[in-house]
Amino acid sequence: MVGPPEIAKEKFKEFENIFRRKYNKVQTGIFGADMKVSLTNDGPVTFSFKIQ
Repeated sequence: MVGPPEIAKEKFKEFENIFRRKYNKVQTGIFGADMKVSLTNDGPVTFSFKIQ
């Protein structure tokens, strides 16, 4: 789904808030920025999101 960046940013914030209510360690960067991300698998399950 493609839409205006303002709507995407709002939806991402909603998604982030859901995770923040459930988990202590939630990190995000600057919305829309080009970022390099590393991951350490430290638990029974790992979610990896790849967006192209």
